[in-house]
Amino acid sequence: MRAFLNPRQYLGILAGALLATAATANAQWAKHFRIGMQLGLNIDADFSSGGTFGVSGNNPGSPGPDVDHIYDDGYVRMDATGNAGDLTTFWGYRDASQIQGNNERMRFHATESYTLTGNGSTEEDDDPYFGFEAAYGGPITRWGKTLIGWEVGYGLLPIEISDKRTLTGTAVRGVFEHDLGGIFVPPPPYDGSETGEQQPTIGAGYNRLTDTLDNVSVTGSRTLDVTMHNIRAGPTIHWEFAPRWALEGSAGGALGIVTGDYRFKETLNFQSGGSTQSRGDFGETDFVYGAYVTGLVLFHVEQHGDIYAGVQFMTLSDSEFEKDGRSAELNLGAAISFLVGINWPF
Repeated sequence: MRAFLNPRQYLGILAGALLATAATANAQWAKHFRIGMQLGLNIDADFSSGGTFGVSGNNPGSPGPDVDHIYDDGYVRMDATGNAGDLTTFWGYRDASQIQGNNERMRFHATESYTLTGNGSTEEDDDPYFGFEAAYGGPITRWGKTLIGWEVGYGLLPIEISDKRTLTGTAVRGVFEHDLGGIFVPPPPYDGSETGEQQPTIGAGYNRLTDTLDNVSVTGSRTLDVTMHNIRAGPTIHWEFAPRWALEGSAGGALGIVTGDYRFKETLNFQSGGSTQSRGDFGETDFVYGAYVTGLVLFHVEQHGDIYAGVQFMTLSDSEFEKDGRSAELNLGAAISFLVGINWPF
C-alpha cells in the first residue's frame, strides 16, 4: 500500500527545503558588491568675508565716446552708427534725480569697490544631502556564522551650503556726467535701443566729477557648491543571525576629494539710494583624509540578492575655499550618512 503524506507533512518538507537552501546560500555569501543611496547629515561650512572687493556689475570704461559705459544706475553704449557725432541713442537711466540742470546733463554712478567690516563669520548647513555609495568586498576567514573579510567602497555626495546674511560696509562710487544738450528726456526708467531712430541722443563721452563714500548693506548669498568623492577600505565582520537576516560592520581609513565652486551674488544697497549687483565665482579642488565606521542590516531576498539599510559615520579633515578675502571652510569632521540599497553576494 502506498503511503501518502498529509498537507502538514508537505509543509514541513517544504519548510525544511527552504531552510536547507538558505543554509547553503549562507555558506556561499562571501564576496559581495553593493550599490545604493546615501543621505548625508551633520555637514556644515564656516563662511567669512572681509576686506575690499571690486564690483562685477559695472564698467564705466575710459572717458571717450567710442566705448561702452556701464553704470550702477544706467548705461551709455555704442549704437549702430558707431556713435556718429559723439552721440548715441543706446542709453538708459533709472531715476529722475539723475537729470541735472534744465535737461543739460545726465549724472550716473559707478561703484568701484566696497569694503566689508565687522561682519565676522557664520556657520551654515543646508542638509540633508543626497548621494550615492558602492562597495566591493570578499572573505578572509569564517568562524561559524560569522565571516571576517575586507571591503573597498566609494561614495559621491553633492553638497550645497549658502550664507544669506546681510553684511555691512562702505563703498567708493564714482560720479560721471554725460551731456544732454537740453533734449526732451523720457521719464524713468528709460532704455534706448542700439538701432533707435528718432530717439533722443546723449553725449557718448563722460566727464568724471568726483568719488563719494557711501554706507552699504549687502544682501544676497555666498554659496559653496561642491561634490565630495571618497574612497574607503577596511576589514568587515558579517554575521548571519537568522536564515534570511545578517548584520555587517566595517571600519577603516578614508581618502576624499572635494571639488567645486564658491559663488557669490550680492546686491549693494546704498544708504543714499539705489543699488548695484556684484557676482562671481572661483573653483577649488582639495584632498581630505580620515576614517569611517559602517553598520548594515541585510535581508536576503534570494540567493544572490539582498536589500540593505544602515548608517555610516565618517570623519575627514576640513576643506577650505579661499580667495581675495572670501572664504568657506567645509567641516567634515562628524559626517553621518544613512544608507539603503541592493547587495549582490556571489
